[in-house]
Amino acid sequence: MHVYSARPEHIDKLAEIAGAAFENYPLHTAVKGLLADPEEFPNWIRDVHAVMIRVFARYHTVLVLEDQGEILGVALLNHRPPGMLEYLRYCRPLLGYMRFDRLVRFFAFTEAADSVVRRESDFDWFLTVIAVDPSRQHQGIGRRFLEKGIEGYVRSHGSGRLAFITCTPTNARFYSSAGYRIVGEHSVSLDGNDVPVWSFEKVIE
Repeated sequence: MHVYSARPEHIDKLAEIAGAAFENYPLHTAVKGLLADPEEFPNWIRDVHAVMIRVFARYHTVLVLEDQGEILGVALLNHRPPGMLEYLRYCRPLLGYMRFDRLVRFFAFTEAADSVVRRESDFDWFLTVIAVDPSRQHQGIGRRFLEKGIEGYVRSHGSGRLAFITCTPTNARFYSSAGYRIVGEHSVSLDGNDVPVWSFEKVIE
């Protein structure tokens, strides 16, 4: 099992993995009502992650987790959460799913989810996405990816404080067990859908 920087030919596969991994994630399912056709949500969440991966490949870091030639996971890592304008430059594929004004609302919603960690953590690194192929979850792969791959990357690039958010109690327990500290809890709301947000950090030495 090894981790390396993504190449352009990986984008479609990584977007499929991330889209499938986050298909039931509260921060994303809250957005279904903004779609012109809610039945298109699985395709939309895949294409959202394709946009994110392209942004990160251009401006930040995209890590690939591979085992025996099979791509199992993806992580998006940066020194600061990307701003809405970075995403909007690449958003054309998403306009087939929702109007531009609704797309802006979606990005504002996700920025609100990041607001507490931005304020409470003096982070050096921000983990925007970590995703493992759903068919390979619950096998310890995510923990190894986090501890050996992502933390290892941070360690090899100067170390520092790593922060991120999550929106499920199960994930929050997982990160706590991996040595991450909660720096804030809040919730965000979109059209009556309230989503809990836990903000975490850990000093990687």
